[in-house]
Amino acid sequence: MTQPTANLTLSLARSGGASLGLSLSTGTSAVPPVVGSALWLDALRPGTLFQDAARTTLAGVGDPVGSWFDPDAGIGATQSGAARPVRAAAGLTFDGVNDFLDAAIGARPQPETIYIVLQASGLSTSQITPFDGVSGVNTGRMLSLGFAGFDHLTLFSGVALQNAARPYGSRVVAAAVFNGVSSVLHVNSVSVSGNAGTNTGTGLRIGISGAGAEPMRGEIAMVLRYAAAHTASQRDAIIAWAAARHGVTL
Repeated sequence: MTQPTANLTLSLARSGGASLGLSLSTGTSAVPPVVGSALWLDALRPGTLFQDAARTTLAGVGDPVGSWFDPDAGIGATQSGAARPVRAAAGLTFDGVNDFLDAAIGARPQPETIYIVLQASGLSTSQITPFDGVSGVNTGRMLSLGFAGFDHLTLFSGVALQNAARPYGSRVVAAAVFNGVSSVLHVNSVSVSGNAGTNTGTGLRIGISGAGAEPMRGEIAMVLRYAAAHTASQRDAIIAWAAARHGVTL
């Protein structure tokens, strides 16, 4: 996989001050196409993965990750104990036993939109949780169900909203819009809308449910959160950008 490069924009100005907007594109933009994110954790951002929660030692491939940091927001998701995911070449690998990271971002009232790039390993026979609220299992979470060979992603904030797109076998980009009866779960090119409940999450736990069960098995490459309900055009733009950046086939 080749990491995309940033767009380069060159502006030429006449002596009168009029700008000639010449844009030279060198690949996918290095930043999300929608501004205003509340948290952007991205395994492809240099210098944002650390072995320890205090961020004193960078994590290389194969090292445990104690902090996944967002330098723009000045916050990150941390783990000071032994239950740390491991850095892979293009993401973080969660062991399916106890790995998780916590982002202390306070209350997560609806509406909110969370984008996640993930790849689950193997067909689940029960459940896994890519993310949840820290304080409980019914507060703005995404989980993956796999019963009798039928695997799908679900939003849950008091009510289950299911998307039948398969999260196993390949990397996917999912957009989770928590907005009561107007919630949306978009996986690659498949979108469903409906009621996901109205519970308010507290914090963001990545890789396991708030109750400590249903751990993630597989890899997470990006978590991007906005404190707003994104429109279809905003979702499409970010999904296309994240797919190009992280090597996802839509």
